[in-house]
Amino acid sequence: SPIPRICFSLFGGGGGFFLSVWVWGVSPLDPYTAAGKQPKAARFALLAQWLVDTYGAEALCSGAGVLDVAGGGGALSAVLAAEHGVRSVVVDPRGADAGRFARGVLKRAADREALAAANAQARGDDMDQPASAARAAPAARPPRRRRATARSHPLYSHIAEAFEYPSLSEGSARAEDEARAARARARAAALAASASVIVGLHADEATDAIVQCALESSRPFAVLPCCAFPTRYPPGSERAACATSLQLAAYLQRKDAVSYTHLTLPT
Repeated sequence: SPIPRICFSLFGGGGGFFLSVWVWGVSPLDPYTAAGKQPKAARFALLAQWLVDTYGAEALCSGAGVLDVAGGGGALSAVLAAEHGVRSVVVDPRGADAGRFARGVLKRAADREALAAANAQARGDDMDQPASAARAAPAARPPRRRRATARSHPLYSHIAEAFEYPSLSEGSARAEDEARAARARARAAALAASASVIVGLHADEATDAIVQCALESSRPFAVLPCCAFPTRYPPGSERAACATSLQLAAYLQRKDAVSYTHLTLPT
């Protein structure tokens, strides 16, 4: 069966998510009460768990894995890799080192793996010792932590570039601009073609590019719209009229309404 494309929205309240700025803390689409919401920091784990529950870890690992567009410090990708064993690639022009949150996730995962290996080795050594000596042997100590980078986990990687999918004008732009746009579209399409699913968690300006590229490439995707950036689009256009996250979500759904499902996370 075809994999659904998902358009998320996260709403304010409880954790004080900044999307509530535009809706005064209340959304008619938000089914959660303040008591049922989780902290803002939980959004990475919530989305990662939803991706695994919806697509399955094996399917997410197909091809190049999850394409985490505008993933910043790599928090979502770190959770997918370290907690769910899912290959994920961050595409963001910022540096390749993981951010603080992602470093913590990757460090804890590395500690668990090292400690498990040390304990397994200790148990193997105990097989050759008397039972009394084996009982007296202390548990292995966790290893010293090192700074986590994009190379700290075999399922976590980073591509330091922007994800762009500009529209091609009809002869109004300069030839070099058209050539640049064509190269950007080809690069984005190549990344999308190898991905199991394209994800944009507060991808800002890249949100439109994710949706348009995914639709034209027939790739599954999940986006959580955030800031709309209406002033970056031609005045009077339908896109420039999107001043809130809800308006942006509605605009994106009009691109291919049949393919979307709208969900809300409790944060």
